[in-house]
Amino acid sequence: MKEECIVQNVGVEEVVMKNLYELCSAKNLTKGSLVPTKPRGSGNTKKKGTKRGRSVDNEEAGGYKPRLSISRSKSLDMDDQPQTKKKKVNELKPVKKILPSEFPQEMFEGKDLDPSTPEDMNGIYTPDGHFPAEGDDETSPLVEGDQYQKRIPIPADGNFYLCAVCGLEVEERVCCKKCPRSYHKKCLEKSQLAASTSNDTSAEASEKKMACKRCEDDLQVYPDEDINAGVNNIPNDEKEKVQKAYKEWGEEGSFTFNSLILCELLQILSKLSEYDYGELFIAPVDTNMITDYLKTIRTPMDYGTIISKLEKGEYSPPSSEEKDGEMDAMEEIVLYALKDILQVYHNCLMYNPKGGMYHRAGEVQARKWNAYYSKHIADRISPSIAAGLTKFEKSCEIERQSVFKPRQFNAKTGFNGSSRALAVFDPDTKKIVKMYTSKATARAAVLLLHNSGYESGWDLKNSNAKSRIDSAKDPEKTLFGYQWIPIDELKGGDFKLKKKDEEEAAVKPMLSKDVVILKDDTLTKKVQGFVSEEEAFADWSMEMKGSLNINVDDNLSDFIKQYLDGDKTINGISYRRVESEKTKDEPMAENNDKGEEMGHKSKESLDV
Repeated sequence: MKEECIVQNVGVEEVVMKNLYELCSAKNLTKGSLVPTKPRGSGNTKKKGTKRGRSVDNEEAGGYKPRLSISRSKSLDMDDQPQTKKKKVNELKPVKKILPSEFPQEMFEGKDLDPSTPEDMNGIYTPDGHFPAEGDDETSPLVEGDQYQKRIPIPADGNFYLCAVCGLEVEERVCCKKCPRSYHKKCLEKSQLAASTSNDTSAEASEKKMACKRCEDDLQVYPDEDINAGVNNIPNDEKEKVQKAYKEWGEEGSFTFNSLILCELLQILSKLSEYDYGELFIAPVDTNMITDYLKTIRTPMDYGTIISKLEKGEYSPPSSEEKDGEMDAMEEIVLYALKDILQVYHNCLMYNPKGGMYHRAGEVQARKWNAYYSKHIADRISPSIAAGLTKFEKSCEIERQSVFKPRQFNAKTGFNGSSRALAVFDPDTKKIVKMYTSKATARAAVLLLHNSGYESGWDLKNSNAKSRIDSAKDPEKTLFGYQWIPIDELKGGDFKLKKKDEEEAAVKPMLSKDVVILKDDTLTKKVQGFVSEEEAFADWSMEMKGSLNINVDDNLSDFIKQYLDGDKTINGISYRRVESEKTKDEPMAENNDKGEEMGHKSKESLDV
């Protein structure tokens, strides 16, 4: 069994035992009986018995040996043996690659253990050697395309464990399927907040899903939660406080009007802080606790910071060089304050995984803000402010699409450099897309991707994940569309690329009849022609200087001898002589001329 596992390069569950019946029969077949090896504990008892009138003496056979019943009229020949049903060998199903960004991070004590270096990730690897790649990738690893599997979101708990009615912890939650609110069943019945209950039988019995009426409250402003809007309703002390803070721009034509908008923004922020989950946004995020926050968020912002800046007059218009000519100073200040409010929601939605409770909490607050904004602000700001705010919103949406939180798993130990690192190798680009510190951590990553729903091309299990990683060194047995190769073997060239016919599938360009030298790049699949040795030599010199960054002696004779007339290559690029159509025709023309000349001579001889 062990030998067959090694030969077939599979696990115990997948091994196919060939000729099993013959192996057993050749050793134990005696006079029409299939005799298995003596079972444990059978002993050497001497026992006689009869079967259908025939004597069976187990003493002669050496103990307990049951017989295989066969027809009396027909002897059991090797050709008549029943064939064992062979187990179907696990074959690779063609699947698309997963996005390189979807490979999980290997974490230990809050740090990513990825052992790769920038040089590793920017290299081109072939069995003939590896060298630095030139330029940037054409396809971003974050962008989905036809060559990649569709990204699968990271599952997250979408509801808090505190009841939205009584505020106490909930063990058996009744969860809203749209917002992060959870309820005790009794609290929900008393408050009559349940709108509809989901019939999803896959949900856990203790956590029923429904849509709550509180979600409707997020979209509107009720009288008891409204603000004092308008010049006659805003308290005088609030107006005076804001106007004093921004008195520097008191001569602006829109000063009085826009200072009232700033007063209303202060009231709205106070109301939002008191609304559901507002306490999460009233103070800055503690980056000592959430250590990776600033890696994702470039501009932290919160309600408390905005309120403080508004009250202290810390918002100011841009310099004259950056100023928009269509807006005055107070309009610029209003725009800055509005952008900061949107920044709060943008940060929350970008950092927290979609569908998670904190992401949903940000959506609740954003919906409530939009209700206040639509009622009190949207129709009163100038078109220039509205245009600037729309532009900012679009830029936030684009940024959220390009940034996401990757999957992670925790390694048992840190990386000390002694384990054998494993590279995830793209057979198309011939570049590394991810590295893991060992085969064990690579196995954890493979199982995490499999359990997340990505297609690997194989029937993956806990028991065969390591053997599948071993097999994935073969370009015909890829895992998630990639080869998995130990980094020392990859750098040493001890691996195979895809078949030659696949590598040369690209359509080659039409060449001029004057081309005498061909440059063939096996990596980029590009072909270029040159009309002279000097032109090809100039290109070769640029390749040597640009790609390898070494000094090159301009020696045309060596280039001709080693590359054109030899078999030397550079970075997977070969230069060889080719015969153009013109060159092919010339010998034929010479032969025709000679033939005609000989014909004339023969004719002359006959005439004579």
